[in-house]
Amino acid sequence: MENLGEHEQITKLIIAVGDSGFIVRSTDNGETWVCFHLDTNMKLGRIRMLDENYGIMMGCMAQCDRDSDVKCLVTIDGGISWDKMNSSFVFGPNEYGIINENLFLGMISLKNSNSVRTNYLFQVKDSWKFWDTVQCPVHVTKMTFIDENNIWLAGGLGDLSSMSQIISYTSDGGIHWETQRDTIYNGFPINDIKFFDSNFGIAGSASSNVLMTNDGGKSWENMLIHAEYKNTPNFNWVSGIQIPSYTTAYCILDNNYIYKYTRDFTGVVEPKKEFSISIFPNPVESELTLNLPPEFLTEKIKIYSIEGILVYQEPSEGLKPSEGYKIDVSGFSAGVYYVKVGDRVLKFIKI
Repeated sequence: MENLGEHEQITKLIIAVGDSGFIVRSTDNGETWVCFHLDTNMKLGRIRMLDENYGIMMGCMAQCDRDSDVKCLVTIDGGISWDKMNSSFVFGPNEYGIINENLFLGMISLKNSNSVRTNYLFQVKDSWKFWDTVQCPVHVTKMTFIDENNIWLAGGLGDLSSMSQIISYTSDGGIHWETQRDTIYNGFPINDIKFFDSNFGIAGSASSNVLMTNDGGKSWENMLIHAEYKNTPNFNWVSGIQIPSYTTAYCILDNNYIYKYTRDFTGVVEPKKEFSISIFPNPVESELTLNLPPEFLTEKIKIYSIEGILVYQEPSEGLKPSEGYKIDVSGFSAGVYYVKVGDRVLKFIKI
């Protein structure tokens, strides 16, 4: 089920999907529902809405014996009608989400001939015309993000004798990863993770265990949703998390109970938002604009091709943070490039 939160767009739209192409839709926050079937031979799931109109979900025909049976469907009218996307989408993603109508972010897990599993983070751009894939940490199954660069993956080790809680983070779209947490807790991995912004995030495991961070995952506070569950570690999964606002979050326990968290801001000062590096447009055809915070204004701007060849270099001295550094890329060949400023790396596509 998908319901939009306060930090996205205020709406009373709720959509739920299921087997036999079944869809239920409410426009009054669940007071009344309209039910219909998209395709009785299709199993629907993993719906994601960008706003009250645009959304994507996965559908699987017949027995879904192969990943190639997975279909991607899109709506532009709030779930009233759905169209199959014209794409070479030949596998089902473990997790995915929508950044905008032209940028789709997901994670897949594939096995080679020796049954060795590898995880990949992928981006689909411009109505499936462009693909960009990078390898990401193993032993993770859940994903959350606040933009195309800041992404968290969570899960745990596959060995039942030593399963642990693992959280990995990237600030450059998957080029580099750092482990924020790798700790054994009752032998169970993290089952879900959500971030509201670059600071506030929640993760959940078994035994009603919830982790909370207010610094982007640098540190995590352990807590129990319900103390009675601490002696029954084999059950009581935190099976879902939603964070609709900066003061409110919801956790689903064992798919049966919903717990509400309310943040008390008495005497608490909200952290200042940092000025981050950004580039636009992306994809770019002729001129790329690079915005830099003050601390990077003495660093050199370097651009590398996907093969690691330096194709551009220039100092950014004298640039004001509010302006934006213009780079002519019209002579670049079409493809993927990386902008490096100090220790920050951003990726863009030249078309």
